[in-house]
Amino acid sequence: MTDAALSADARLDAAEALWAVSGESGPVLPVVREGLDLDWWSGRSAALRIIAALGPAAAPLAPRLRELMAANAGGAPAAVALWRVTGDADEVLPVLIEAWTATPAGRPETAACLVEMGPAAAPALPLIRRELASPRRHRNDNSQGNMRYDVASDEALLRDCRRLVAALDG
Repeated sequence: MTDAALSADARLDAAEALWAVSGESGPVLPVVREGLDLDWWSGRSAALRIIAALGPAAAPLAPRLRELMAANAGGAPAAVALWRVTGDADEVLPVLIEAWTATPAGRPETAACLVEMGPAAAPALPLIRRELASPRRHRNDNSQGNMRYDVASDEALLRDCRRLVAALDG
């Protein structure tokens, strides 16, 4: 994973595979830390996804995740990763609520994180209720791409929104 001949993407893929197979975070953390500093979004996104999977094992990276959130460089994915690392809803909830409106395409991942938060996600309930009441879906915005591939993520979004409302109203 530290072979300089490997691309950053290949090193991140290797780190993700190593974590999945061995559960060892030691050799993975330096690689994903480097991934957080990549200039292109796909590399940084991969690093954030891996950190979220690492959860508390990625605690040494929490300060860098906070920096990304403060610089508005990681958006909801950085907040989701930080939540899974620290479990601190108060720290990430404002970022998730802001991202809900700013980045509709990220709502499925944000909703899944809000469900994980349980009662701590209560301040997001008005957004969740509006989502459920909306006849226009989150990826139906005339953007590029083929909407038929968004059906599964949209169904997951609605399912998580319903779960959150049921949990918080129940």
